Amino acid sequence: MNITVYGNTAQSARIAELAIFLRHLASSGHRVCIWRPFDEYLRGLNGSVAELTPVDAPPADADIVLTLGGDGTLLHAAAWCGDRRIPLLGVNTGHLGFLTSYSLSDTHLLLADLGTDRLLAERRTLLRVESPDAPLPEGLWPYALNEVAILKAESASMISVHATTDLAYVADYRADGLIIATPTGSTAYNLSAGGPIIEPTLDCLALTPIAPHTLSLRPLVISSDTRLTTRTSSRCGTYRVALDGRSFTLPAESRLRIAAAADPLLLLRRADVPFPKLLRNKLHWG
Repeated sequence: MNITVYGNTAQSARIAELAIFLRHLASSGHRVCIWRPFDEYLRGLNGSVAELTPVDAPPADADIVLTLGGDGTLLHAAAWCGDRRIPLLGVNTGHLGFLTSYSLSDTHLLLADLGTDRLLAERRTLLRVESPDAPLPEGLWPYALNEVAILKAESASMISVHATTDLAYVADYRADGLIIATPTGSTAYNLSAGGPIIEPTLDCLALTPIAPHTLSLRPLVISSDTRLTTRTSSRCGTYRVALDGRSFTLPAESRLRIAAAADPLLLLRRADVPFPKLLRNKLHWG
């Protein structure tokens, strides 16, 4: 297999374990490349890191992108891959790691699983964002794997998000913000805001208000075929949009169009760890 490694450049406490794993990976018979900034970071901490081929972008023949970090690292790797749907496989060196399939302590299992049917490729919904009223930032990857969050730009006052679908008007969300979450992102920002946990391969989206002014405004699950349009009012004249944490500002009253991308992202996971088992492990259910 042709493997490209992408990693978090802020994990000095794990450098010895990372170096050992990368040496094993380099000698496993696979062709291995590494994201250049991550390679430089590792070499600045440990000179015994394996000799891998540094790259600035995923090679044309990359079979998978292997991430070393937490969920945020995997989300950054998705943006790094851009419109190329290279399967992503995560090794967790962070905290919860809902998107990752292995930890550093069981990378021996990963080395045995590579190229076998013990790894399953799941199709995960991506959200695409566009605005007919204001240009998005230059160079922005306009997709989100977890969520699109519409947020107030100041802490002093709430915003009002007028939401409609291609079928009907939904609601005016007077709140600190509105989260449009994919099933993959249901265990991220959506969960902390009181939204539902959704099995990650389902074809649906969750609309979850953040601290709504009206308590009867509850999370809503809609079909992923739905095209959502929002228009956001704000006293300060602007509001923020965050795509998996990559945020930018738009003028008040400008619209956003949010819909599932035509091509889903491919996320690799261990076949022996179904979603209920993952929830039990991560959320410490009984």
